[in-house]
Amino acid sequence: MDLAKEAVKDFASQLPEGTNINLLVYGHKGSNSESDKKISCASKEVVYPMGKYDSSTFQDALNKFQPTGWTPLAASIELAKDHLEKAAGDGQSKNLVYIVSDGIETCDGDPVKEAKELNQSDVSAVVNIIGFDVDNAGQQALKKAAQAGGGSYKTVDSANDLKYQLRKERLKLQEEWQQWLLDSHDDNQEQLHDKHDKVMDNFFTMDDLYDQEQDRVEDLESYLEGKIDAQSELDKLTDERFKKLKDYNVKRKDSIKETLSDSFHENKDHINESLLQNGFLVQ
Repeated sequence: MDLAKEAVKDFASQLPEGTNINLLVYGHKGSNSESDKKISCASKEVVYPMGKYDSSTFQDALNKFQPTGWTPLAASIELAKDHLEKAAGDGQSKNLVYIVSDGIETCDGDPVKEAKELNQSDVSAVVNIIGFDVDNAGQQALKKAAQAGGGSYKTVDSANDLKYQLRKERLKLQEEWQQWLLDSHDDNQEQLHDKHDKVMDNFFTMDDLYDQEQDRVEDLESYLEGKIDAQSELDKLTDERFKKLKDYNVKRKDSIKETLSDSFHENKDHINESLLQNGFLVQ
């Protein structure tokens, strides 16, 4: 069991930077005797609350339990759903559940139903299950639960196999994370270009309106020429007005472009920082 815990810790410690994790255990109280079924089936507990990975705290959580007793698989999936819903953020996060089980549901629950409800809930979590030294019938039952949860099922026969499987899962997650960051960089670039185009469109539209107004005022000045006193003063005032309008339009354009540029580079720096932590850099 110590090797299995080591595999879980290795998996958690090398997830992409910024990943929130929690650790839930079940059936860890009582024993596998009939007399302890009620106690064991009721035992499900979050030993590492949702948050960033911390090595010592995670190790303390792993030290709190030993495998024993019955298997309340359905109840543990329901508890996972409750905690994911409470921790739900902006709805943009991808939620994944990894279950390591050494057997099928033994507490009269329905893990297929619970896994499907979790997957189809607002948190849209994908349920992946790894069967640890499970017989053929158990593998089929766990596979159905994983499929209902929109995930996959894998079976392992030893702690080393578990470590290898979790490493494969972690590498897959890192690839997906890196691709998401690269896509985010492209989106950031595209948004800058789109907003820049809108700013320039607005600038030229306003510039055209100013020119049209200036043409109308000049027509009025021509009409009034010789009919009013202080013609030169009127010309001076209108020239100053349109110069101010033109200057304002240019300054407003430049100010918005500067704000967009600052926002773009801030987002780019954040994305590059995450990529660097995973071995990538986008220029």
